[in-house]
Amino acid sequence: VLTPDGWTRMDALEVGSRVIGSDGRPTTVLGVYPQGEREIARVTFSDGVTVRCDLDHLWTVATDSDVSHGAPWRTFTLRELVRQGLGYLTTRPTARWRVPVMRPLGLPTRTLPIDPYVLGVLLGDGHLAEQQITFTTVDDEIVERVTARVSEPVRVVPLAKRDRAPAYRLSTPKAGTRHRNPLMLALRDLDLLGKLAHEKGIPTEYQFASIQQRADLLRGLMDTDGYISADGCCIQFSSSSAQLADDVTELVRGLGGIARRSAKVPTYTHRGERRAGRLHYTLTLRLPADLVPFGLSRKIVRMPTTQKYAPVRKIVSVDMECTAQARCIRVAAPDQLYVTTGHVVTHNTPMQLAWAENVILEAKRPVLILCPLAVAAQTVAEGAK
Repeated sequence: VLTPDGWTRMDALEVGSRVIGSDGRPTTVLGVYPQGEREIARVTFSDGVTVRCDLDHLWTVATDSDVSHGAPWRTFTLRELVRQGLGYLTTRPTARWRVPVMRPLGLPTRTLPIDPYVLGVLLGDGHLAEQQITFTTVDDEIVERVTARVSEPVRVVPLAKRDRAPAYRLSTPKAGTRHRNPLMLALRDLDLLGKLAHEKGIPTEYQFASIQQRADLLRGLMDTDGYISADGCCIQFSSSSAQLADDVTELVRGLGGIARRSAKVPTYTHRGERRAGRLHYTLTLRLPADLVPFGLSRKIVRMPTTQKYAPVRKIVSVDMECTAQARCIRVAAPDQLYVTTGHVVTHNTPMQLAWAENVILEAKRPVLILCPLAVAAQTVAEGAK
């Protein structure tokens, strides 16, 4: 479950804990309800995320038609969704039920050791060697932006051109002072110094910074290793690092977007010999209309003026997986939603149990509840006599 301090297990929550609601803001846990041993299903979504829950867990959903006609979202148990069907009965099956996409995670501004945009550039096209920190780019805009954002005494110093692109060193004025370079020290503290391209990742504290800070980080990454098609309909990020691909997926989801991941082994020719490269990962992104993922003007001009592909997450399959202990929570959010694995928005506790609890607390007398959780409600009622 997502909380303001990061991810935590459901069994670590208690009454009064703070979790993240569908609006990206913290909400309070009002109740925690162990459910005993249940049959657990694996729910798979269109972006590859999987969530485990029992068949009586509630989901707030809508069809494409509901959304286009402005109809209200509906809430069903997973059992009911399966019974009603997950796909349309057409010659080309399409997932039927979508769940809400979380609004951008709203957290306070953090004091970060490296400017987020600069870190994004270094994760994208940086060389983080123990001896010196460099990055390569053909875009003067990136150089100007990095120059404006690094802190003294670090300077951006041009190096001799390499085969592919000009290179720049981030160093202090005097030679032999690499241990006093605050950027190098910060990279060491973030466990990034010395990392090769396929070993890079985003430090956790950057995933829980403010929206502006995380958007700047994304722009640094996308200005270097991002792509946008000529018509603006396809936005992608590429990396040879599995960890960085996972982290950028997390970053995009935390900003209210969706990322689909694919991987392939590239090939190249060396001295007439065909060779296989390192496994490469590509993320195809769908982002909120108000989020511009680039800082470079040549990429920004390709952004469409109207949003054609909004972030959408749909249920594509439900598979029974195991039997395990389950629990549910009730949150204070008006829509009764909170955020679980993969930033998936889900409903809180089963309505019958929450309703039984409220009735008993108000009436202070035994109540017989004719519902699937009648035994649990009756037990609570006996205690209220």
